[in-house]
Amino acid sequence: MIRAKQFIFLMTLFFGSSLEAQIVEKQIKNDVLFNARTQQTNDTLSLPFWDDFSQNIGYPDSSRWQTSEAKVNQTIAVNAPSLGVLVFDGLNAQNSPHNASSEFVGASDSIVSKIIDLSKVVESRKNTVWFSFFWQIRGLGEIPDVVDSLTLQFKVATGGWRTVWSTTGSLQNVDSSFRQVMVQLNRQEYFHSGFSFKFKAYSRLTGPFDHFLVDYVYLNEGRNAQDIYYFDRALSSIPSYILQNYSAVPIKQFRSAPNTYIKAPNVTFNNLDNQLQPVDFSVVVKDRLSNKLIDSINSRTVVNPVPQGLERRTITANVPNVSKWPISADSLFLETLIYISSGDQVRNGVDFRVNDTVRTNFTLHDYFAYDDGTAEFAAGINQARGQLVVQYFAPVADKISHIDIHFPQISPLSNGQPIEIIVMQSLDDVVGSLIAKQPGTVSYADMENGFISYALEIPVTVKDTFYIGFRQFTDNFIGVGLDKNNDNKSRVFANVLGTWERNNRVEGSLMIRPRFSKITNTVTSVEKIPASSLFPNPASHILNIHADNMREVYLMDLSGKTLAHYSNLQNENSIILPNLQNGIYIVKIVKNDAIETHKIIISK
Repeated sequence: MIRAKQFIFLMTLFFGSSLEAQIVEKQIKNDVLFNARTQQTNDTLSLPFWDDFSQNIGYPDSSRWQTSEAKVNQTIAVNAPSLGVLVFDGLNAQNSPHNASSEFVGASDSIVSKIIDLSKVVESRKNTVWFSFFWQIRGLGEIPDVVDSLTLQFKVATGGWRTVWSTTGSLQNVDSSFRQVMVQLNRQEYFHSGFSFKFKAYSRLTGPFDHFLVDYVYLNEGRNAQDIYYFDRALSSIPSYILQNYSAVPIKQFRSAPNTYIKAPNVTFNNLDNQLQPVDFSVVVKDRLSNKLIDSINSRTVVNPVPQGLERRTITANVPNVSKWPISADSLFLETLIYISSGDQVRNGVDFRVNDTVRTNFTLHDYFAYDDGTAEFAAGINQARGQLVVQYFAPVADKISHIDIHFPQISPLSNGQPIEIIVMQSLDDVVGSLIAKQPGTVSYADMENGFISYALEIPVTVKDTFYIGFRQFTDNFIGVGLDKNNDNKSRVFANVLGTWERNNRVEGSLMIRPRFSKITNTVTSVEKIPASSLFPNPASHILNIHADNMREVYLMDLSGKTLAHYSNLQNENSIILPNLQNGIYIVKIVKNDAIETHKIIISK
């Protein structure tokens, strides 16, 4: 359970002159933050040490870090040096509060580097050893209080830790940019074979609050106090959606008017050097299942004018050519990949090329989604009989079969609370605007950021503008997952007095999705027709697979995220399925000469 600090970023909407309803926004756990690991190894590093956290999501790089409760996140930072930052908050390595009952500030997240042998630094070079990093408080998270802090500590030869830097929270320290810190290793006690360093946060212990962010950690010799620029041209955000405001669109709807959905993707570029640096960029769309190239949007396009020193710029690609896409397929699970050619190279032992490529996923299948599948906050109303809906638009008529909702586990828990699932054609309160309603209860998915699927007893046909959501029957706050990275606030509406009002305060995308009648057995987004058999389908706990020349099997959700991986397989295998909620999943079979993809239904 995640306990939420009450009324974090309280957003209040007025729905009448005499009664106030509240869309309350509460922060929750990010899906990409997995359990941290402790590396049981005696590996010892040598200089340089550098990590910009662009290559990992969830786990920090185990080749550099030995223990961590801080997590790597790609979407919470504002104007980060490069993609990916370390996040320090009040959740431990198991994604639970450090102390759910505590009202006090205490030691929360920390991260410890692997051992770095500094005994090899010659005496004449010791005064050139400097440690640097960038930091920010809040980002898109919560502002730490003045009593909260983040510290940096160095391990001395006697085994103890010496604090060499610290900062506190408060609104005064909020900055739209990251600040760089330079620390000289100016004590003999640091130059030993067992040196390491540690970041440690002190904050509220009851959940994902009081956010400190750290990025671009660098320790090396041959530096000085003015060594604050880096011959590194980095991509510092994931690409924007290629599907207008959507991360997913039903392929039937997309096929009806593909050009109305498509827009030019963009990405943020950051020059960490103080000199002009020429850059060109390329953009492609690939099939995530087959790794097949679908569209080459840009190829070595020169960024013009040449980026200035320390300039941050948004790079915008061409509009994709949808005529190249195989949209006659049953489904497409795609990714936008953007990479730059910048002249970055290995300098002083650091490979600055690793942050030159970024990617984002999008899906053409059987559902609409504004959100990216990750909830940073929860938002909802706290009024009995109140209604909350999200607006969508379907160019062609189709039948909604399910409403999928992500209810995050925040305190106070709302599981078991009665709700009424609703589908509406309009919000003008005329007869016939409500086209479907049925009872339900708030439930929590087995997996983090998972959706509960409410099957409509009778699928209903929608066309043009429609609305989906629910009515609640208590004054308790019922929170819905809120993706803060994609703002669709104008498509959220609430009704507590008989009049619908558009949300204009809580920014983000509510994680409420319509799913349409579309169940097939095979994904046909690859050219080769699958020649393997999978049974039973639907499956519950065990899946039997018969396939010639089979090497590996991947079990994925509909967004393309890998949930399980099986290797060392024979032609006939029985694999044990992980504990998943009921629904449709993708099985990717990797053979010696082909890749096959199948859909299975899990039903328990």
